Amino acid sequence: MISLAGAATGSDGQLELVGRRDYQVKIRGFRVELNDIEATLMQQGGIKKCVVTFADADNERKRLVAYVVPKMNDLQPADLRNFLRDRLPGYMIPADFFLLDKMPLTPTGKIDREALPKPEELQSEWTETAVSPTTPLQIALANIWQPLLGRETIGIHANFFDNGGHSLLATQVVSRIRDQFNIELSQRRFFEIPTIADLAVEIEQMQQETAATRVAAAEVEMADLDNLSDEEAEALLAQIMAEE
Repeated sequence: MISLAGAATGSDGQLELVGRRDYQVKIRGFRVELNDIEATLMQQGGIKKCVVTFADADNERKRLVAYVVPKMNDLQPADLRNFLRDRLPGYMIPADFFLLDKMPLTPTGKIDREALPKPEELQSEWTETAVSPTTPLQIALANIWQPLLGRETIGIHANFFDNGGHSLLATQVVSRIRDQFNIELSQRRFFEIPTIADLAVEIEQMQQETAATRVAAAEVEMADLDNLSDEEAEALLAQIMAEE
């Protein structure tokens, strides 16, 4: 665990500490204030206390981490993830959520961030069951991700960048999505919604918008045809037959 009190820079450009006082980090090019994530989490209603920090266990896999003290024992990571997904962009959603009975405190009664347990010490205490792809679109996206990430399976809520993904692989994913679904998804947008679940929703919306645009264009063309004279209609038909 890297202390937020010290300066740290991500060697791969994915995550770096850019401010001390307000606990700012820069993740995949986006500036994030950890306090904003904590404040949003506290609105969930099932949390007594929470802390959001970041982990750098192997100097390659850098990720946001949330520690929570719940009000009730039935609180699940999926509850928190879904709550944040409706309120924050994907790059601000922690990769891992860990359950604590209580927060470590300093002698003055403040939360001691440096005394928080390391993520690897807690992985077996509050595990999140992966949700498998079910819709044709989710399955198609998983088939794009899995070979690039070297994974046999991947859950629809798994963060691309927390499972071995990086900017070069993201470029390949976006390219394949464009080719397979015939849409113009930007790489920046992919950085904002790096899960199969969110991507599937985005693609469906883009396809619906494209279909609506095509219908509107077809209606305009039909209206134009209605205004053609018999001679113009015959000439257009002859042109189409000649092109075929």
